[in-house]
Amino acid sequence: MQQAIKNKPKDFDPSDWQWLVQEHFYSKDFIAMSLRNSQNRAGLKMPHRTGSKPFREIIYNMGGKENRPPTLDELFFETRKKGDTLVDVESSRMHAELVDVVSSDPNLSNVEVMDKCYNGNKRRDHLIGFGGGVKARDNEWAEMRRDYYASCENRSDTSSQRHHERIHSERDDYDANEDGTC
Repeated sequence: MQQAIKNKPKDFDPSDWQWLVQEHFYSKDFIAMSLRNSQNRAGLKMPHRTGSKPFREIIYNMGGKENRPPTLDELFFETRKKGDTLVDVESSRMHAELVDVVSSDPNLSNVEVMDKCYNGNKRRDHLIGFGGGVKARDNEWAEMRRDYYASCENRSDTSSQRHHERIHSERDDYDANEDGTC
């Protein structure tokens, strides 16, 4: 603890830093949380190297702000590189697989590409490869809206209305079965 107290950041008052180290960093709750987080991080198969920066921010900075988001393999490479190379063999293998799947069928959506690469390994809390906060249903509705608006450009009002009703019916069916009772 004395070593931690001696390594005070420049902008801290010494008494405030001493209190923070003694009362927070060396508390039982903080030590347990820190240990749990370390174990979780060690269990990641292909950890990203972007720190706490969300993937959405990386996508935005890589061209999303100009409405030119990066491809999935570009995002994967950018989030797992150190310098100009991928850091481990598993990341290199996965990147090569992403490139192969995209080049073999360029019409696949990013979600379909990740499903093929991860063999359908799905999680309820987020899409693999997209970071937390982005869920499969969010992406499905975005694709359905895109398809709907694209099809509306060439349809009459009657057929457009039928298409709109079908999409709402599919969404209602999906929401009814979302609890996994398909």
